[in-house]
Amino acid sequence: MRRKLRYKPRKSHKENKEQDLKAYEGRRFSDFTEFIANHDLPFVQMDTLHGQQGTSKCLLTFYLMNVAVLLSFLLDACTQDEVKRVFDEIEFRITPKVFKETFPVILTDRGPEFKNPELLETSITGGRRCYMFYCDPNAPFQKAEIEKTHSFIRYFLPKQSAYNKGD
Repeated sequence: MRRKLRYKPRKSHKENKEQDLKAYEGRRFSDFTEFIANHDLPFVQMDTLHGQQGTSKCLLTFYLMNVAVLLSFLLDACTQDEVKRVFDEIEFRITPKVFKETFPVILTDRGPEFKNPELLETSITGGRRCYMFYCDPNAPFQKAEIEKTHSFIRYFLPKQSAYNKGD
């Protein structure tokens, strides 16, 4: 009941242009389930957690399913370039080999910051660093673990408090 009062009605989004649909070919949730069934690889759920309205900063979060660990990185803006910067920084710090072992398969939503899978899949060395897959539209239950951790984060970092409510 507590959430019922907070949630606004969802906006209905029409599916974007044909070029956007091409990016998801072979990367849909059904492709993900088939890929995981055929490969013995751990997977990671990825999402962004936006800050207060009017700020550009957000958190890029990774939920490592095999060890139940949440990693979080502060982005200056919620853009593809910022997400790629974090990917490159992680890969540089832990080495490409360890990145491939830790983040072999990534499941995320269809946010604009994740629209170019080739950009994120390409390693700093030029090869493939991971496989990207996307949830279906309006299906947050397909990556429920990271969505639940986001609700826990909101207990401690609410979007708005009684002191900074915008009118």
